Parts: sequence; structure tokens; C-alpha cells
Amino acid sequence: FWYMLPPFTRRHLPDLCMNRVCSSACECIYVPQSEDVPIVIDANFVTMWGEEQRNIYIFLALLNSTWSRCSLELIGTVMGGGALKVEASHVKKLLFPRFSDSQADSLEDCGRRIADNSAVLPALLNEIDEIVFEPFEDGDKIRLEMKKLMELKLRERRKNK
Repeated sequence: FWYMLPPFTRRHLPDLCMNRVCSSACECIYVPQSEDVPIVIDANFVTMWGEEQRNIYIFLALLNSTWSRCSLELIGTVMGGGALKVEASHVKKLLFPRFSDSQADSLEDCGRRIADNSAVLPALLNEIDEIVFEPFEDGDKIRLEMKKLMELKLRERRKNK
């Protein structure tokens, strides 16, 4: 019948999700899936899957970085009331620098800590940002500029309320 849910498939059970409408900076959330207790995420979220747990943790860290948050502020759609609409197509446009194996290991560790704490604490965000901006010659300068730009875009959105 039209009112019945279809059988759940892998696409209904993501490993990561992100609000499609954000009132503050975008945040990626870890979804602890298990066969015993699957967690279904509805269409109000951009959902993502991974085959390897390592890559899921790496992307959890990356998607919570200042790099990603600022980029999504720039490519997302500002809506009435100051909300930011983030679609899967926006997330697919994100570009990241190439990381060494040790940087990827560090990002994985950060992602695991996000999943364990169910939060991105300021000290952990700083640690993630240090890794993400490390490949650049002027990484610290670029990081500060992206933080300033993100704060500016957030203020501009809030003025639209």
C-alpha cells in the first residue's frame, strides 16, 4: 500500500549524515550502524556511506573541519530566515588536499574520537584543522583566513533572519 514503508536498503542506513538545513555551521554526524539495531535516517539529511571503517572516520573528521564548513558556506544555498541549505551535490563538490599516510592516520584517529564523544570539541576541531591545512606552505595563514571567511558568512546569514 502507498502508506507502507518499503524494505530498507543500504541507502536508508548511512554511516554519516549532515543536516540539509543548517542554522549554524554545518556538522557531520556519525551514525553507529549495526545489523542488530539499524538506524534509519530520513530525507532531511544528506547521507553518506563507506565500505571501510577507516575511510568513514577520515571523512567524519574532514567533513567537520573548518575547511569543509567554510566551503559549504560558500557553495550552499542561503534560504530565508538565515538558514543554509546543503544538498548532496554540494558535499560532492568538496575538494581536499592530498594527505600523507600519517596525516590520514591522524584524521582517522580524530574521526574515531568524534564518534566516541558524539561531538566535535574545540580542541579536537583545532587538531583536525592542523592536519587539514598542513599540506599547504602557508597552512596557518590559510586556516585563519578560512575561519574569518566562515565567521563572516555565518554573520551575513544571520542578518537575513
